[in-house]
Amino acid sequence: MQDGFTQPTYWVKLLPSGQVTGLLKDDAPDIQPHVSELFCTDVFDPSNGLIQPMPAWLIELFAGAPSKFTALQEAITQTGSWELSTETQRLRNAHEAIRIKNHQMSILAHKIRMVEDIAKHSEQRLANAGLPEKVHVLCSLTLQRFEGRPNRQQVACQTRVPVDPTPLFGQCRD
Repeated sequence: MQDGFTQPTYWVKLLPSGQVTGLLKDDAPDIQPHVSELFCTDVFDPSNGLIQPMPAWLIELFAGAPSKFTALQEAITQTGSWELSTETQRLRNAHEAIRIKNHQMSILAHKIRMVEDIAKHSEQRLANAGLPEKVHVLCSLTLQRFEGRPNRQQVACQTRVPVDPTPLFGQCRD
């Protein structure tokens, strides 16, 4: 229930979603059933030592081919445990979500590499077309306000030696 208070549920029904619905012993006949998530109860005996991780072969059944997971589901159904069945499906769904998100990230990483290549080639073409020399007077704008790591043009602009020995007042010269 809430605030750590528990009360046994009677007349329980498992829903197709893996949730359970049920009524408490003291509920009135006209009350709507309570719907809740169903989780496995941890069975831990401190005398057995540390909690062991799930064996790799069992994780493979969760994350592997659908036929392997179906065999696992059938074996769990035979136990008659709603908790195991629901928690098994929850873990399978989590593994599937991880697989999908990893695939989406790999696609996004590929798209990022493509855009970085476009940016790199565009930067090279602009530099080779003489853009830095044509807009050189703007160099001081970036030197005074730039807070991150400078790009190649800013480094080149900062390291140029002035032709005129008089102070440049923040402007770069060739």
